[in-house]
Amino acid sequence: MLTRLGPAINSGRGMFLFGYPGNGKTSIAERVTKCFGDNIWIPRALGIEGEMYVCSIRITTPKFLLAKARSVADVKYDRRWAYIRRPTIIVGGELTMEQLELRLNTSTNVNEAPVPFDQLVVFSTNLEPKDLVDDAFLRRIPYKIEVENPSEEELLNSSKSCAH
Repeated sequence: MLTRLGPAINSGRGMFLFGYPGNGKTSIAERVTKCFGDNIWIPRALGIEGEMYVCSIRITTPKFLLAKARSVADVKYDRRWAYIRRPTIIVGGELTMEQLELRLNTSTNVNEAPVPFDQLVVFSTNLEPKDLVDDAFLRRIPYKIEVENPSEEELLNSSKSCAH
């Protein structure tokens, strides 16, 4: 499994995990997210075609920087960037293409994207991918990884390692 997941994760491109229910697809997808760390730096503002877009989330000084300073005022870092908790979206089968489109927030008059600038999309399903979506969609997801059921030996070994 690791030899199949490694290139997919390393590429930063989408992947499709498929296989029988209960064999670990969701657990794999959640752990892939953890590989990239809990936090990321994002720009506080973006200028696009003459328009300024400002980050509207609550921003705090990174704890790892605070640990080295006497006070918040002593913390030195480029304040044009915000250190935030990595956005992670986990949804069930109800996700639709419309939910991935930009939406205008009428109170701020700003278009909001449901997915961050740089993302790794991991689809997980109990169905055969070709039975779920068309060929054009599948061509856009370069890694299709079948998650097979663990053998009895693998299952017994994993339960022993979890006990320790």
